[in-house]
Amino acid sequence: MLIRLWERHGPEAVRSLMAEEAFPGRAAGAGHPLPAATHKNAAQALASPDGPALLRTRLAAEEDPVRLTALLRRTAARTVTERVRHLAQEGTAPPWPQLVEAHTADPLPVHLLRALAQQPDCPRRLLLEALGAGSIHRGDDGPWLVPAMEEARLTPADILRRCGPAAEAVSLLAGVHTHWPTTEDPWSYRVYREARTLTRSHLGTSPEDWTRAARLLPTFPGPLPALLTAATADPDSAA
Repeated sequence: MLIRLWERHGPEAVRSLMAEEAFPGRAAGAGHPLPAATHKNAAQALASPDGPALLRTRLAAEEDPVRLTALLRRTAARTVTERVRHLAQEGTAPPWPQLVEAHTADPLPVHLLRALAQQPDCPRRLLLEALGAGSIHRGDDGPWLVPAMEEARLTPADILRRCGPAAEAVSLLAGVHTHWPTTEDPWSYRVYREARTLTRSHLGTSPEDWTRAARLLPTFPGPLPALLTAATADPDSAA
């Protein structure tokens, strides 16, 4: 972004952007949306006889997949979403193969998984990991859920089988029903058909099993299939 801005409008435009204090959609006093490292690079470029060349050199170094993966991993939770978004705006795609490999070797932090999931080209493997990485609220932690479902990058079975705790999956399904009423959208119907199939295959028509499932739901830590299995196990072990 800085390179394009410099090439099109000159160094003063870059200087003005770095000095700007008010940005639409940001609360007063929220600080500049560009990270400190970008400010440092911009300042050095503005003091350089060939600022764009310096920025290109820095950008090439920042785009190294191994370095970028390490940078994202150590980014704090409060800033990681903005950093991923900033990289995308700068034209730097997340190094997806390296991120998947890194997650396999040593799981990425939950906040990074959720930030990566917001990118439209996030691999399904990482989407599933973000979905199964603990408590999630569709509006706050999961703005990526609706687009991923609409674009079929996540399926009803994914929510039912990967999302946990189980009560969160039920909450998400309720949100899906609100967003896509079953009478208007076949996708919503598929979610509920999958849910019915899953619950009936485990609980059948046993009132005792249904009762145990209902009692387990509020505090059960795992996904729905694990809860349903526990509900149909020996009552003493499921309690």
